[in-house]
Amino acid sequence: MSFRRCLPRYEFKCRDVIYNLVFEFFANQFVSGDFDILLDFEQGKDSIVIVGSTDVSYDAFTGLLSVDGSEVASVATGLDVDTVVRGNSTVIA
Repeated sequence: MSFRRCLPRYEFKCRDVIYNLVFEFFANQFVSGDFDILLDFEQGKDSIVIVGSTDVSYDAFTGLLSVDGSEVASVATGLDVDTVVRGNSTVIA
């Protein structure tokens, strides 16, 4: 299993809120055994965008982010975030 630290890409607007940092992932680029850790994610300021999947979930108890049924990243536990599907992508903010 390998780990990578994800860095934010750009600002993003969703539901009239501008999020300072956006962590962007492409669903078709997740590799079995890779696991991302988002250390800098701040609730209410940042967002996560998964391009190419509408099957995305966040578990507040474990802090794990799942895409298409596979755990792909660790964010933080206890976050109160919304999951919004936009076209073929999902936004968590």
